[in-house]
Amino acid sequence: MKLDRAVQELKSLKDAAAGPEVQRDGAVHDAWKAKAAAVMRQALGDESPTLQQFNKIGYHIGIYSGALGEAERDRQYFAQQVQRAAALIEAAIFEAELASDDGPPTPEAERPKTIFLVHGHDAARYDVARFVERITGMSPVILAEQASRGKTLVEKFEEHAADATYAIVLLTPDDVGRVKGAGSAADQPRARQNVVFELGFFFGKLGRDRVAVINSGVEKPSDVHGLNYIDYPGGKWQLELAKELHAAGISVDMARLF
Repeated sequence: MKLDRAVQELKSLKDAAAGPEVQRDGAVHDAWKAKAAAVMRQALGDESPTLQQFNKIGYHIGIYSGALGEAERDRQYFAQQVQRAAALIEAAIFEAELASDDGPPTPEAERPKTIFLVHGHDAARYDVARFVERITGMSPVILAEQASRGKTLVEKFEEHAADATYAIVLLTPDDVGRVKGAGSAADQPRARQNVVFELGFFFGKLGRDRVAVINSGVEKPSDVHGLNYIDYPGGKWQLELAKELHAAGISVDMARLF
C-alpha cells in the first residue's frame, strides 16, 4: 500500500472513531479496529511501536456483575479507549507522513541545534522539558539552570539566546491583570512579563516558524493573535509540539512520543 493512500485511510479511520457505532462493542467496532491495524501494519511495518501499542489497548475494565451503574461505567471506559486508539492513529498518520517525505529536512550549515525553553514560575516547564528531551535527545536550555558567572540576568539571557535555533514558549497563569479602572472581577490570568518579552524576542530573532507557543489557559498577548497556540495540558499537546519540532528540521523519535 502506498504511503499517501495509507495516510488517507488512516485519516478516515481516525474521523470514524467519533461515531457511536465505533464507540460501542460490536461488529462495526471490530471491523474498524481490524482495518486500522491492517493499514498501520502496511504503512509502518509489524515492528512499529505505535502499532504494537494500538494492538495492546484493552476496551473493557473487566468482569462486572451487571449491577446498576457498572454497565454504564464499562461503556464509558470503552469509549475512552477508542479515543486513545484514535490518538495512536493520529500518531501513525504523522509517522507515515514523515516516511513519505522526499528526504530529511535540510540541516542548518554546521550549526548545532539548541532549543530554548521560555517559562514562568509554573512547574509545567519540567513536564515539557522532559518530553522534548525524550523525543529529540536534546536538553532544552532553561535559563534558571544555567550558571550566571557574574553576568546580569539580561546578559545571561543574551548569551544563551544567541545560540538558540528554536524556542518553546510556555505561557502559564503566573500573574493576573486587567484594564485600568476595571474592578477585580475583570482580572484575567496572564503570563509573566519576562515571558511575553522573551516571546517577542524570539519572534524577531528566529521567526514565527521556529517558535512554538504553549498556552496553559492565559490571556493571549494582544499583538500576537492569529498564532497557532498549543493547548496545555490538552491531550494532544505532545503530538502537536512534535509536529512543530519536525517541521523546523529537528529530528523527532516518534517511537518515544507516548
